[in-house]
Amino acid sequence: MPLEDYLLPNENIMYQSEFKVKYGGNSYKLLLTDIRLVLYARRGIMFKRDNVVTEAIRNVEGIKYKSTGLVRKKAYLEVTSKSKIFLTGKPDAMKTLYQRLLPFLEPEMRQCPATNPQLQTSTSSSSPAGQVVA
Repeated sequence: MPLEDYLLPNENIMYQSEFKVKYGGNSYKLLLTDIRLVLYARRGIMFKRDNVVTEAIRNVEGIKYKSTGLVRKKAYLEVTSKSKIFLTGKPDAMKTLYQRLLPFLEPEMRQCPATNPQLQTSTSSSSPAGQVVA
């Protein structure tokens, strides 16, 4: 199934990563929509299967970024909501993701899109990878 099949009606992609992040030992592409944070992976060689992990953006309470290593650098991102999501990846990629998540901590971004006219802008869910759609 293509990724679009997992989006809700009127859910708009705000950001889609060009890079993969590690979550639970597996690699995922990351999307930020106006409603959710979505981790998506398509697995399998002959028999394709999809893995999807989501978290409501309005539930995000905090974001923590940490980088380690001198030669083999690695970065960690902890997204705290009703649960904790631990993501790892390359420092530049994780820093970009951190910066993309920060606006969702603002009170007006934590509201449901149906009640927030700022989030009801028409955007395209077919944005190029790694691009912000506004």
